[in-house]
Amino acid sequence: MAFVATHAYLDDPAKGSPSRATALLYDGAIAAMHDAIEAIATDNIEGRCRAIQNATQVMTTLYLNVDIKREGEIADGLAKVYSHILGLFLRVNLYNDPKIAVRVIDLLAPLRESWANLDAVVTACEWPSVPVTSDIASQVEVA
Repeated sequence: MAFVATHAYLDDPAKGSPSRATALLYDGAIAAMHDAIEAIATDNIEGRCRAIQNATQVMTTLYLNVDIKREGEIADGLAKVYSHILGLFLRVNLYNDPKIAVRVIDLLAPLRESWANLDAVVTACEWPSVPVTSDIASQVEVA
C-alpha cells in the first residue's frame, strides 16, 4: 500500500525535501481513500475502517504540523481544510458512503499537486536537501 511506502520514505531523510514528503503523505491519504472505496464496494467493514484509520493518521499528522502562528492566513485556511477532511472521514465510516470518499479525494488531489509542484521548483533550484527528521516523520504510524 502507498501508505507504507510513504512511511518508509519519511524514515529515510536522504531521500528529499519536506515538500516531497508532504506530497507523499497526500499520496498515502488518497491511496487509503481508494482502499476505503474498494472496501465499501465489497462490503468489507474492517477494511474500510482500517483505510479510514490510515487516512486519518496521515491527515492528523499534516494538521498537527500546520504552523498557524508562523505561516498566518494560508496556514489557517489549510488547517480548516484539514479539519473538514477529518470530519468527512468520520462520515465515510458512519454512512459507508463511497461518494463522500470520492469527495475527499477531490479535495486532496489539488493539495497534493500543489506540494508536488513546490517540490519540483525546490528540486529545479537545486537547493540543498533538508533531512525529514522533523516531527512529521515520528508522528506517522502504520496501523
